[in-house]
Amino acid sequence: MPKPRSAGNTTRFLTNPLIRSIMAAFILDHNGRRPAEYNTWSSMIQRCTNPKHKHFCRYGARGICVCERWRKSYALFLADMGKKPSPRHSIDRIDPNVGYTPANCRWATFKAQQNNRTNNRIVVFNGERLTCTELAERVHVPQRTMFNWLNGADTNDMTALIDQKLAKRLAKASPRS
Repeated sequence: MPKPRSAGNTTRFLTNPLIRSIMAAFILDHNGRRPAEYNTWSSMIQRCTNPKHKHFCRYGARGICVCERWRKSYALFLADMGKKPSPRHSIDRIDPNVGYTPANCRWATFKAQQNNRTNNRIVVFNGERLTCTELAERVHVPQRTMFNWLNGADTNDMTALIDQKLAKRLAKASPRS
C-alpha cells in the first residue's frame, strides 16, 4: 500500500494572521450560520449598491460606497475591522458623509452611533462641540428639557444659557429660608 503524502509544513501557513482570517471567513459559526460580521459586510454592500434595497436612498443614492478592498473580499473586511467587541456593536462610519473604508469605520454601540448622525444639532458648551443629547447627559437634565431650552437659541456658545438655566433650576429646588 502506498504511503500517504505529507501535507508539508502547515504550521507556518496557519500562523500567518492574514491567511487565518481568510480561512476563518469561510467557517460557519457553531450553529451553522454565517458570523455576525459576515451579515454586517453583506448588508453594507447591499445598501450601498442595490437600488432595490430599502435603505439604498440613505446610502448608495447619497454617494456612500464601500471601498473596493472590502467590496471584493469579506476576509479583508474582517482582517481590517476584526470581530465585533459585543453583540451590541455594529458598524459605524466616523464621518457619516464618507463611505465605508478602513480609516472611516469602527464598531460602535447604538448610543455612540446616535451621536454621530448627520441630522444632530451640534452645540458648543465650555468650548466643546456636543450633540444636544450629550449636553443633556453632561449637565444632568432630561433630553426633552434640553431641546426645549435650546429651541430658537444660538448654538455657537451655549455655556451662558445653560449656566443660567441650571442656576434657575437649583434656585427652585433649594428650600427657601
